[in-house]
Amino acid sequence: VYQAIKADLLSGHYLQADEKPIRYLDPDVKGKSQQGYLWTNSRPGGDVLFEWRTSRAREGPEAFLKCFRGKLQTDGYAAYESLARARQDLILVGCWAHARRGFHEALGESKLAAWFVRQIGLLYVVEKKLRRQKAGPALRQAVRAWQSRPVLERLQRAMKLVRQRTLPQGLLGQAIDYALIRWEALTRFVEDGTLEIDNNLIENAIRPSA
Repeated sequence: VYQAIKADLLSGHYLQADEKPIRYLDPDVKGKSQQGYLWTNSRPGGDVLFEWRTSRAREGPEAFLKCFRGKLQTDGYAAYESLARARQDLILVGCWAHARRGFHEALGESKLAAWFVRQIGLLYVVEKKLRRQKAGPALRQAVRAWQSRPVLERLQRAMKLVRQRTLPQGLLGQAIDYALIRWEALTRFVEDGTLEIDNNLIENAIRPSA
């Protein structure tokens, strides 16, 4: 069953990936638990595959994804980004939930962060309407191009402007840097109606493991 699910996922063109830290017991290490990880891959609306590894190193996703060709949506973890830079057939898709989190954490530091949170919220208003309409890929792509793209363009202009007068080590500066560095990946969902705006579906799939 595991192999059949894995083969099906890897044969597609779109995956979401995430990893969750899990403590485990090693009989060779007495007195304390060790840190391991459940590497998780899924296609929205499809099966979820868990792969156990004791490491969070790049070798894990590199081995799992060696036969995959397509778009991979992640939270910006460096292992995936390093892997994508080494492969032309692996295209990263960003996660707006993680991008928004940085601006939310900066709310207590800067009033400007609230503006960014509101603008990102407009992207989610569009997604909520599309879900309510049970929109297919073609309609999602059309509506996003019409309603979401202007918001993204406004966000990018504002980020570049604010970044010039924001300390890079501040929470707002870090949030802007996270988004701008990954801007191409974060805006791919507008170009392809099969893509999700964020990685929340796979994070929800991981949650029951707790």
